[in-house]
Amino acid sequence: MGDRVYFVLVLSFQVIFMLLFRLFIQEIAAAFKGNSFVTKLILFISLLLITFATLLFPLSFNCNAASDKEVYKMEEMCGKKAHERFTQRNGIIETKNGMMLINYTYHYNKKMNKCFVLLETTNYKNNEAVSNNKELWDINENENYGRFFKYVKDDKPFACKVANRRCTSEYVWNSLIKPYMEE
Repeated sequence: MGDRVYFVLVLSFQVIFMLLFRLFIQEIAAAFKGNSFVTKLILFISLLLITFATLLFPLSFNCNAASDKEVYKMEEMCGKKAHERFTQRNGIIETKNGMMLINYTYHYNKKMNKCFVLLETTNYKNNEAVSNNKELWDINENENYGRFFKYVKDDKPFACKVANRRCTSEYVWNSLIKPYMEE
C-alpha cells in the first residue's frame, strides 16, 4: 500500500474513531450528570483509550514493513551479491579426480530481511555422482545456516544440520530450509 494511501487511511480511522467515541462518552457523561468526579474520571479514561487506540492502530498495518520498491531493491542487491560471489564457482569445474557441478540459488527473505544463498555441489568421478553437498548461507553476514552432505552410496547423510537442528534425510533438510528460501 502506498504511503499516502496508508496515511489517509490511518487519519480517517482516527477521526471516525474519535467522533464515535466522543458520542459514546457524552452518553455516559449524561448518565452520571450529578457526579462530577465520576464524569471527569470517565472522560480521563476515555481520552487515554482514544490516545492508545490511535497510537496502536498504525501498528496493525505493519508500518515497519518495507515498501514494494524497497523489497525490489533488496531482491536486486541480493541477486547481485550472489552473482558476484558465486559466478566464478558456478557450473562445471574440472578436478584432479573428476569434476564438480556447482549451482547456486539466491532468495531475499523479506520477513528476516536477509539474503540467503543455497549452494549445491555434486562431485563426479568417472561420470558418476559420488557425493552431494548443500549449504545455506546468509550472504551479507557470511554466516552458514545449514549444511547437508551425503555420499551417493550411503543411505544416510554424513552431515545434516540447519540452524542448530540436526536432520536425518535430504527431505527433512529441504523442509528445514524452506522458511529461509521461500518467505
